[in-house]
Amino acid sequence: MTHVTLQFDLKQNVIQTHEFYFKDYNHLLFSTLRVTVDGVQQSPNLFLASKEDTLKVFRKEVGLDAFAGKEFEFCFENFAILEQNYDQLRIGDATWIDNIVLKDQVLASKDISTDEFQANIIYDGKDGLPKLYLENAQEGQIYIAMHDILGRSVGSLKQGVNAGDRILDLPIEKLVPGLYSCSVRNDSGRIKSMLFYR
Repeated sequence: MTHVTLQFDLKQNVIQTHEFYFKDYNHLLFSTLRVTVDGVQQSPNLFLASKEDTLKVFRKEVGLDAFAGKEFEFCFENFAILEQNYDQLRIGDATWIDNIVLKDQVLASKDISTDEFQANIIYDGKDGLPKLYLENAQEGQIYIAMHDILGRSVGSLKQGVNAGDRILDLPIEKLVPGLYSCSVRNDSGRIKSMLFYR
């Protein structure tokens, strides 16, 4: 079986402690994304710098269509980096997360973007909280499952939706700040898995 991995370098949130030095940076601290197949890198290193830099944006660059129907894994590499601000002041070491594969897998053929079912995480402009944006939703039920970085379940939701574009609140009241995964499934069985920051 072909082993396809969406591999992220993921920084810990050093910004939370040293926000003074990073007023112009957002808190979504992905560094790079690449695709490996059976351990061999198949895509360029793609720098993720903003909340809008998603898999949907980079679909062509990472060549997801070539792996339609294959199971994808999310993998976080072990890497250490010295954090510095613009004037070279050291503010601490960030240890990157070591080889964690999220429990929820993605199917490249349907999840990343389809005309019938599109889902994305957006961030509210007022409070910065993540919300689920459904584009061209079908009338029916939406099933949401959320997991922490270790793959542990941290919440779920079943909700009826009307057809059209919809914005739904995620059940995040009890979540501590950190990175989480969110899997969304509709009545047709189409699944979309995403990462979001609380």
